[in-house]
Amino acid sequence: MKRKKILLASPLPPPYSGYEKTTQYILKSKVAKEFNIIHLDTSNKRSNVERGRFDVLNILRTLRTIINILRLLIIYRPEIAIIPLARNRAGFLKWSTFILIASLFQTKIVSRLGGADFDKFYQPSSDLMKKYIKFVLKHINIIIVNAKRLKSQFKSLVNEKKIRVVYNAIDVSEFNKGDYKSNKKYLGEEIKVLYMGHISKAKGALVLLKAIPTVTKEMPNAKFLFAGDIIKTERNILHIDNPPDMEKEINFIIKEENIQSYIKFLGIIDGQRKIDTLSIADIFVFPSYSEGFPYVILEAMRAGLPIVATPVGALPEVFKNRENILFVISGNSLDLAKKILIIIKNPRLREVMKKNNQKLIKEKFNLDRFGNEMIAIFNELQD
Repeated sequence: MKRKKILLASPLPPPYSGYEKTTQYILKSKVAKEFNIIHLDTSNKRSNVERGRFDVLNILRTLRTIINILRLLIIYRPEIAIIPLARNRAGFLKWSTFILIASLFQTKIVSRLGGADFDKFYQPSSDLMKKYIKFVLKHINIIIVNAKRLKSQFKSLVNEKKIRVVYNAIDVSEFNKGDYKSNKKYLGEEIKVLYMGHISKAKGALVLLKAIPTVTKEMPNAKFLFAGDIIKTERNILHIDNPPDMEKEINFIIKEENIQSYIKFLGIIDGQRKIDTLSIADIFVFPSYSEGFPYVILEAMRAGLPIVATPVGALPEVFKNRENILFVISGNSLDLAKKILIIIKNPRLREVMKKNNQKLIKEKFNLDRFGNEMIAIFNELQD
């Protein structure tokens, strides 16, 4: 039987973010075997710092992508197009252009929003922009979100019947470091606390920095690893403003709290280096203010790390407090320090979380499950 054609207009790394990860996993999953995937890499290959910026280079590359989308639509006439959504002005204008072009060819549109707070992007928009957003959303057949609790961000904008939930997944074979850390007791030896993601206020990096003195006062053997790029201007989570100069603010906190000797910045890590870093870490911390379903949480869980994180996005829907994650109050550095210390001092809790998480990720957040759910959505559109 002839396979149905799907145009996947979505970026591959670099840079690395949820968009790129999702593209990789769609191409790696059984979706690529079930359907004829025509992939157009929409990445501008610039850093995440420059993503979402209105400048000549981004505009030229978007125009090039428009030409390529038109070419592929004319040549292949795909039945379905997978095109992401964004919750910032520049990103929405870019993706919406692709959506409207594809809709002209009677192609059915599936859009995925990887984050939360689309309503916080919509509400402060101008009346004209609000009308445009609603116009674009009408041309989308199905919107995929990362959790049931994230459906509400489209309330009054989209009929709930158009919304589907697909939890994120990872290639579980990549991040399994086995059981060799089981007997680590943290008695006097160095404890590595890992943060991985954009280093911005919205992701909770400043809250973590302010928690470090409280942790190291009790546990001077704790060391904090920050993996990611420093985001100077937040263009995605717009309701959480970065300081005017993020790098300057970070350096000020480090100097003010005298924590230079407890911190190491690793820069952007990916591939084997990411796997190696997860393998040497002891605790994973992610105190973000807003998320959809962060891949880094799944990766850290599969790597056997106990997790301290804020109850954002899909996390409180799919994970249990103290069984999978130790949840922390958003924006509260003292509570964050307290929860990190609980993990450090409680080897039994660490071991329970490790075993629960490795098993859960392997069984429920693998690419087979992800692929089956995506295939079901595409088949639904064909009926």
